[in-house]
Amino acid sequence: MVKNIFVIIITLVWSFSTDEVYAQSDISLNATDGIEWLRDQRQYIARGDAILERDGLTLKADELIVYYDEPDDGDIKVVRIDANGNVFVIRDDVIASGAQAAYHLNDKVAVIIGDSLELKNKDIIVQANESLEFWDNRNVIIARGKAITRHTQGTLKADILSAFLKNNTGKERVLDRIEALGNILITNGDEVIRGNEGVYQIKQEIVNICGDVKITRGANQINGQCANVNFKTGNSKIIGSKNQRIQGLIIPNQ
Repeated sequence: MVKNIFVIIITLVWSFSTDEVYAQSDISLNATDGIEWLRDQRQYIARGDAILERDGLTLKADELIVYYDEPDDGDIKVVRIDANGNVFVIRDDVIASGAQAAYHLNDKVAVIIGDSLELKNKDIIVQANESLEFWDNRNVIIARGKAITRHTQGTLKADILSAFLKNNTGKERVLDRIEALGNILITNGDEVIRGNEGVYQIKQEIVNICGDVKITRGANQINGQCANVNFKTGNSKIIGSKNQRIQGLIIPNQ
């Protein structure tokens, strides 16, 4: 026996005050299982493949809860959106995902938490286990907690990885570079590189890392202030400073 499945799609568009302090762009909200309006709680709850769109930013989840204020003039001012279950935050070519998120409209930031936190586009994937912060107006996404990105030649790990977007041709924004901070660990072929801070240029696949840098290959180690790591070629180069000599420990094969 074939069951008929009825899907309800509701689209709500709010127009807000044009006052400079409270002005907001229209928001489009739709869901397959309906939208509930809790007027006393000043909430809209969209359930079932819920999708919210605003100014080119898309927020998807199993459930979206829209919180709003209603000033004396009667206009609705949305202040926060909570997302629960299978959350995706999408801006052009960049997708961030996790289990839960809160999007604050005043700051234009989505904070994503839960297992399997991931940021990706066609060129790169960044994962973390604490949080992803998507700062839409600053063009930056911050991955916290054992953040890692993987490449053909190896991996880049750090306490914090900050991914910076830039405008591509047209109006699209793509990932430009990643800044790494704290307990940096890079694997590059059979090399292991450690340091305190670094910058990864995504297109060139090059990392410049500084701060008590150590490059280890087997039993051999070279120390310096900074290093240049090329994921394309698999080559690494240590760089010293004016007041610091480069030190190396080379153990020949017996």
